[in-house]
Amino acid sequence: EEVVVTATRFPVQDRELPVGVTVVTRDDIEKSAADSLPELLSRLPGIHLRDLTGSPNPSIDMRGFGITGDQNTLVLLDGQRLSEIELVAVKWSAIPLDAVERVEILRGSGAVAYGGGATGGTINIITRRPMPGEKTGQAAVGYGSYGNGTMSAGLRLGGERAGLALHANAQ
Repeated sequence: EEVVVTATRFPVQDRELPVGVTVVTRDDIEKSAADSLPELLSRLPGIHLRDLTGSPNPSIDMRGFGITGDQNTLVLLDGQRLSEIELVAVKWSAIPLDAVERVEILRGSGAVAYGGGATGGTINIITRRPMPGEKTGQAAVGYGSYGNGTMSAGLRLGGERAGLALHANAQ
């Protein structure tokens, strides 16, 4: 069974949680038509994106904090803080969707166990790890209107005791 690590920071079965938790699995990501992580997140209830600059790094707002949504939504990458307590959006374009194994979303103030900036909730992005003996790679190029383009590449090499996952993304 799937185990979700919550604000208590101990493994708990998701059916036993007293708070709203959403887990987007690798299968869900592959079935979606999303091209980026922000696009995937925007399809979930209670998560709103605000793009005032036209960059690939929109602001995230969970639970209706409005303009201060970024300061009240904590974003983690493999449990490490990505969002800072300042007026800077997370660099979403640096996280290729192909590198994501699952996304765990914990809504509400139960997430404050993670520290400041988690009043609206926490988004924990878990990356894919190479399996022993795995040797896979992928590359993609896309072009859109107004001169927009994307390029991405990834490589996963797995050994018996160690592995390497390397991903690059440009928009």
